Amino acid sequence: VDWDQIAYSFPYYLSVHSAGNSGQESYTGGFAAGLDKLTGNKNAKNLLIVANANPTVHPITGIMSSMSINASSSQGPTDDGRIKPDIAADGTSVFSTSNASTSTYDTLSGTSMASPSVAGSLILLQQLNNNLNSTYLKSATLKGLVCHTAVDDVTNVGPDPYFGWGLMDTNAVATLLINENSATPTTVIEEYQLNQGGTYTINVQVSNPKLLKATICWTDVPGTSQNSQLNSTTPVLVNDLDLRIIKGAETNFPWKFDLANITSPAIKGDNLVDNVEKVEVENALGIYTIQVSHKGTLSGTNQAYSLIISGYDQIVLNNADFSTNSIAVYPNPTSDKININSSKNAILSYQIFDMQGRFIAPEKINNLTDFSIDMSSLNTGVYFIQLNSEEGVSRHKIVKK
Repeated sequence: VDWDQIAYSFPYYLSVHSAGNSGQESYTGGFAAGLDKLTGNKNAKNLLIVANANPTVHPITGIMSSMSINASSSQGPTDDGRIKPDIAADGTSVFSTSNASTSTYDTLSGTSMASPSVAGSLILLQQLNNNLNSTYLKSATLKGLVCHTAVDDVTNVGPDPYFGWGLMDTNAVATLLINENSATPTTVIEEYQLNQGGTYTINVQVSNPKLLKATICWTDVPGTSQNSQLNSTTPVLVNDLDLRIIKGAETNFPWKFDLANITSPAIKGDNLVDNVEKVEVENALGIYTIQVSHKGTLSGTNQAYSLIISGYDQIVLNNADFSTNSIAVYPNPTSDKININSSKNAILSYQIFDMQGRFIAPEKINNLTDFSIDMSSLNTGVYFIQLNSEEGVSRHKIVKK
């Protein structure tokens, strides 16, 4: 609870911790043999807990030929069935600095070798994002990106209590960050706020069959301490957000553990315990709606969250998801700027697209109802402005003189 409170108080601080090295210890009080070895802050919702993997990577090409978990790495899940550890990294036979003296090196193994490589990678990713956007990512965004891009192990499809979401893929995260800033992005990385009773939707089109993925992550309100409670399955999640990918009558649900059958592979369904939810649609084709909503009453009346989407070809621009009657966009046509006045829905961000659907400019703003967009530098032509609010998405056709 204390660690979750620290993370909640400092939303840009992602604390990275080792999962522990009790993987080969045995005891009779766990949920299942060989599982349930996480103790103390390894169970915190808002931290990033790292397992010790042993990948085999070619020293020249960088191609990974095999990936296994080190037997000493502590296994999850948490007592309420959350996906922990979160991620795995190479922590086996790592050549690094030694504490024997100020100038010695040694080859060591353990989750304490895996977690520093994750922390260092995250710092580099923050530097990359700052170079691209002149800002840093919230901890929920960074954690969400790590889980979204993780390399799944072949033993268990989906998340598991050994690797978490899989092996960290720093290059894949960097690729998403760069792609989001390209002229024609096929990645969404956004930081939003869900208000009480609100639903956010965005429509994407997949033109050729591929894996469509969406992930949400949020820094949850600290829960209730469960000290001295053995194997309590009571969820410690406070604000329960929900992610779905919808196409017609088809609704795709996030991954989750089946606590009643924890030794079996993960399943898909309504996740009541995790503050990371990932939905994957194999061989996706067509137009899909990514939807974020919540259950019950949100503590504090709102919850900040991060949304990552990849595996689509373009955002669909011809389907407004909340009424445009309360939004004034003027003058139109314009030669220099567009004024936006939203009487009901505070705008969180906007994007500009040209007629071919190419991404021109993104901008994040903070809950504004009255502002202007400078279009003086754009060429003469027709553009679309997409306004993002907690109630949905509004799209407007603009003529630039």
